[in-house]
Amino acid sequence: MSSTTSKQRGASQRRTTTSRQRSKSGARTTPAARTSSRSSSAPTRRARRRPGWLVPLGVLAAVAVVGWALYPAVQLQYQTSRRVGSLEQQYQALRSRNSVLRAKVSAMQTAVGVEEVARSSLGLAKKGEQVFVVVPSPGATNASVAARVAPPARSTFQSFLDAIFGVKTSADATAAP
Repeated sequence: MSSTTSKQRGASQRRTTTSRQRSKSGARTTPAARTSSRSSSAPTRRARRRPGWLVPLGVLAAVAVVGWALYPAVQLQYQTSRRVGSLEQQYQALRSRNSVLRAKVSAMQTAVGVEEVARSSLGLAKKGEQVFVVVPSPGATNASVAARVAPPARSTFQSFLDAIFGVKTSADATAAP
């Protein structure tokens, strides 16, 4: 049998008493139960702090940096797409005007077409006919002005994007003094 000193006996009694004090029922507790009872009853030295406002601020800063870095590329892409859209509209208008002019040319190549042009443009008449020339009043509009097509209306969102990305349109150029 081993002999124990009074110091060793006192130490084991102290351990037993402290573990009994932790357990209300008098039974020994496991190490996991001791850690859970410590965290709920008394604060630990290294308390975890919640990040709070730092996470949204970090996300906002990351979005701002990415936006700042990508803005020139997005601006160039938007300006190019607007320019392409404008050029496509001009191309379609020129194609339709070209088809109208081709139809006029083919109509003028017939005998009836030649006679119509001679009567309307040159004021010629057949033998025995009288020609009356009607002069338009000074307030009348020019036919070429009435034939112009108005530019398509822009949406509010498109106007907003134009302002952000610095796109100048023909409507902006005519409105500026």
